[in-house]
Amino acid sequence: MADPLIQESKFKRKVTLSSGVTSAVGSLLYHDGTNYALADADSNASYAQLVALQIGTAEEIEAAPYVVLADTDAPYTQDAIQYVSGTAGSITETAPTGASDLVQAVGVAHSTSLIEINIQPPKEITETLGKPFMLATAIDQVLDTGPAAGTRLQANSDSATYVWFTPRNCVGISRAVLGWGADQALDTSDTYTVSVSSAASGEANDATTDSISAAAFTVSADEVAEATITAGLNASGIPTPGEWVHIDIDKAAEGTGGEDPIVYSVAITYQAVGI
Repeated sequence: MADPLIQESKFKRKVTLSSGVTSAVGSLLYHDGTNYALADADSNASYAQLVALQIGTAEEIEAAPYVVLADTDAPYTQDAIQYVSGTAGSITETAPTGASDLVQAVGVAHSTSLIEINIQPPKEITETLGKPFMLATAIDQVLDTGPAAGTRLQANSDSATYVWFTPRNCVGISRAVLGWGADQALDTSDTYTVSVSSAASGEANDATTDSISAAAFTVSADEVAEATITAGLNASGIPTPGEWVHIDIDKAAEGTGGEDPIVYSVAITYQAVGI
């Protein structure tokens, strides 16, 4: 494979490579918090942000998010998507397949000798999680009055557990929101806790855990309430691409009997990369 040649680039800028980092023309780079290092699909923290336009070692070079590269050895497959590789700084036409690998599409081959790399910044995407699994006396319920359709947590230790598969192109969680309502006013005596576990294929199902201590299910009768529960999903390792995440909403304390929250769902807003 010959050294690629730059046919076109847009939005060029000067960046500094971190100590010990050597770039080639066409190397994919990420910001490591201080300077730039080689992007690597082995971690979603090292997702690609720029393409190196120069050879350099621990020095200032030019880089750009949009580059057209030509290689006279014709190593590409026409129309093939180009991905960040598990080999630091490299591009591959095979999406990474490791259990926790990031899958970031960065471009496409226009011919066997020409690829277009167009790295986009992360985008926010919101998913509302589906029907939960229920424990103890929790029940599905739809009331004729009020905004109350979901899982009713009737007694202490009732719970609703939501399952989320972390997308392969996820590089972070911006926020998570729990919604609920009730047909009667709930005061601070009805409380909930949040417990989170996360694991990739082949790991113990509680490989990574996080939680939120008791908070109140406060809501006025026939109204909607919500709480931000992002803190229960910010442990190191959450989110990791390809992991299954269980989010357990547990009724930690029972207030007045018969006055129970109806949990709607959990909505997760995450940051995704790719073209």
